[in-house]
Amino acid sequence: MRLNNRIYQPIKHALHIQQGEGRMVSYLLLHSFCNGITIGFMGASISALFLMRYTAADLPLMYIVSTSMTFFTGIIYHRLSKKLRFRRLLTFNLCYSFSLILLLTLAHRTIDVPLPALLLAASFELIWVMNSLEFWGLTGKLFDVRQAKRLYGVVGAGEVVAIILSGFMIPFIVPIIGTVNLLFIALMGTSLSLVMMRIITYRYADKLPLPAVMLVADSPSDPRARPDRSHRQYVFLIFVLVGLTVSTLYIIDVAFYDQASRLYPDEASLATFLGLFFSVAGILQLASRTIFTGRLLKRYGVMIGLLVFPSLLILGGIGVLIGAGIGDVMLIAGAVILMKWVDRGLRYTLNQSTILILYQPLPTDQRVPVQVRAESNIEAVAGFSVGIFLLFLTNTIGFGTVELVLLMIVICALWIIIVLHIRKPYVTMLVQTLIFQRVTTTDTILMPIIVSTEESFLPIEVLDATTVHLTIFAEAETALMYLETGEADKLYDTKQRILRLLVHIIHPPVLILEIEQHILLPMKERRAYALEALEMLLMSPLKAVVMPLYEDLPPDEQAKKLREALYRASEGG
Repeated sequence: MRLNNRIYQPIKHALHIQQGEGRMVSYLLLHSFCNGITIGFMGASISALFLMRYTAADLPLMYIVSTSMTFFTGIIYHRLSKKLRFRRLLTFNLCYSFSLILLLTLAHRTIDVPLPALLLAASFELIWVMNSLEFWGLTGKLFDVRQAKRLYGVVGAGEVVAIILSGFMIPFIVPIIGTVNLLFIALMGTSLSLVMMRIITYRYADKLPLPAVMLVADSPSDPRARPDRSHRQYVFLIFVLVGLTVSTLYIIDVAFYDQASRLYPDEASLATFLGLFFSVAGILQLASRTIFTGRLLKRYGVMIGLLVFPSLLILGGIGVLIGAGIGDVMLIAGAVILMKWVDRGLRYTLNQSTILILYQPLPTDQRVPVQVRAESNIEAVAGFSVGIFLLFLTNTIGFGTVELVLLMIVICALWIIIVLHIRKPYVTMLVQTLIFQRVTTTDTILMPIIVSTEESFLPIEVLDATTVHLTIFAEAETALMYLETGEADKLYDTKQRILRLLVHIIHPPVLILEIEQHILLPMKERRAYALEALEMLLMSPLKAVVMPLYEDLPPDEQAKKLREALYRASEGG
């Protein structure tokens, strides 16, 4: 047992896995690995099968078919999400995916026409969306917003490992069983995913919340229970963000597969190249999920996480434009391949994790429906529109790689603008979720929301920002003394005084007052949402000094982080 602890404890610490989370993370990792078997073997096979019967110029047509399938499936799935119990909904999801892959695989083997290849390629994005809705919908129910920031990257690593392994195996398997039979291995992955989903949902049934219970609203007709303007704005911004991310995916795909089909003109070599390419991209994904994503989100937060990916795509696009400017065809091809590597490395790791975290502030009964609409209907509408637009640009106007990259850069610029506008609604939704309802069914204590009057929280003396910062640092030093002397039980009053000081510098101050109602409660779910809201409101170096006092950390680690933050603040001053 001691040997196992010596082995596992450093790993858990490196992956930010806290006490009591190890078994759940292991189950989710295995489930994610099974999903990766489906994606890895299906992705390489259907791309090769499609490009042997169509050309890269036909990709927009495939996108139109794909998004149409996803859109109508999403409508059905959205309705089922409101009628079926959660476990049954996920079972339907995986059974539907299995049946679709099986039917199209048999059609391709028995019907000697190009259509099954088109439908297989079109169904790949649908399968990926369904896998995402099933796995991340389940994970979002099991984790709170703070756990999501730490662990989304980790639990999704299983899928990446499976994609890497499948990519390295494909060059050896294809000569033996053929390209189309790779789809039967994908079917095995879907079957195993169903088994893992059933195990997880039965083992952690107590963590799967029922419809949320409102605390301040006596009835659904209470105006405080209705979505307000900030709620609608927040959901709208998520939808716009999702639509823009999908648009860049399709544009990059057209440019990449055009270059790939030029470099590898026959089916076997193309399938081999794609398998190896996705394996290398998978290594980047694995590094991003296990090392980069969790650390970046924990240190810099969700908003920075949302900005990294579009910024790197813009840099890759600039590389393509430089190649076009000097007339180097190989530099253009290399830059496009590199850009696709970045796309594969970050789109389904850092970018996916941050967008999934955006669903967490929504009330529990709205997360899955909003995610379904975003990942099926919104993605489908965006993909359909972009598909038609690309079909026109590539076949009528004659857009090539350079022109497509220019279009991608414009979309990435809009993407960044949306991210900058979503921060405030994100914080507002975190606070509103705390005010109006329990977060999960494990939050069993019905706490009345204390509505403070203005006189009860506004101090008599208005302090300037400099005085507030200095006073908070002094309070933090007092807290550090308590921690070092083993008097952690005296921290409560210090924490409360710091929150009251923050009222002077946070606008509107009512946000801090609502956070105060929950951040000191003995209920983990409420503290998690209050912590996330507080972290979003604070700026460095104050954030680094304040946050360790409220996080769920052992006293020694709490003291270490607080000591380092105070030292950095004094050095900066």
